Amino acid sequence: MDAKSRKVKVLYQVILVTVIAILVVSGPYTRPLFNTEAPFRIKFSIITVFAAGLIISNVLAFIALPYLFKKDRIFWYFFLFLFGIFTLYLIHKVSAPATIDIDIIGRPPNSDMLPNEVKPPFPIPLVLIIFTIPSFFTLFWQWSTSKQLKEQAINEQLRAELNFLKNQLSPHFLFNSLNTIYALTQSDPEKSGEVTLKLSKLLRYLVYDAQFQKTIPLLKEVHFLENYIALTKLRYTENTIIEFKHNIEKENFQIPPLLFLIFVENCLKHGVNPSKNTLIKIKITQENDQLIFETQNPVVDINASEGQGGNVGFKNVQRRLELYYQEGQYNFTHGQENGTFRINLRIQEL
Repeated sequence: MDAKSRKVKVLYQVILVTVIAILVVSGPYTRPLFNTEAPFRIKFSIITVFAAGLIISNVLAFIALPYLFKKDRIFWYFFLFLFGIFTLYLIHKVSAPATIDIDIIGRPPNSDMLPNEVKPPFPIPLVLIIFTIPSFFTLFWQWSTSKQLKEQAINEQLRAELNFLKNQLSPHFLFNSLNTIYALTQSDPEKSGEVTLKLSKLLRYLVYDAQFQKTIPLLKEVHFLENYIALTKLRYTENTIIEFKHNIEKENFQIPPLLFLIFVENCLKHGVNPSKNTLIKIKITQENDQLIFETQNPVVDINASEGQGGNVGFKNVQRRLELYYQEGQYNFTHGQENGTFRINLRIQEL
């Protein structure tokens, strides 16, 4: 059931409760309307009080309350509420006769000692029902609408931030890939055509899957990383070994797109020494509802490694994790130990 349907259902319930409540408590006050011996003035007073009560309560509930709610001045409504009841009391005092025969309004049991002439009673319980129920309903409606609009605004903000973060990733990846193609055009022009075709497939993934889908199957991301790593290997010599292992139990496990690309890029950027043997390990393990992503690369340059865990890319990933997952649904750690930089990311399925 959507929010609008819930509100309509609540409206029907409020109307039903209000009608039942009025029927239950209005008997003693409306009895003179059906008594032929009751004077015209008391009948006129009852109708006037009822009509004025409905008009005042509706003006307060459906005009004054929404205005004050939007202005964040709901406190002033309580003064208007009391002023409305006081106004209705004055209308009752002016319109009702000074006294009325007690038998016309109904003599209470064991009331033989009461005088025959009494003041027409002001229907306090009935007035409270007429004033309170519409006000509570309007207040609920305003709060519900405000909450819904706030959630929509938050969702729009999250979507904008996520698109901004993904747009930051795509150019970064494209620049690195173009550098690879440029290097190949100098050393192996024929192979550069094959690499360009691979790049077009990767860009298709970036343009269609990564940009227009909030989440993607894990297997798609794994295939993307496989192609990316294969493309990147062409830039390095045989001294550099990139080991990519993955064990996926549930291929349709949903994750945010391009979540791991920054980590892989950082391994290849900061962990490769062309003049020495280099081993970079990347591993993805998915079991049940948990995914573990791990990387490790040697620290080639101490000064460069200081920026590996604190650059803009890592901050963007941290922000994406905060937007997609709630606290406790992920754990992200990274750091240097014994000349090796390690990343460990554990996330729950969305």
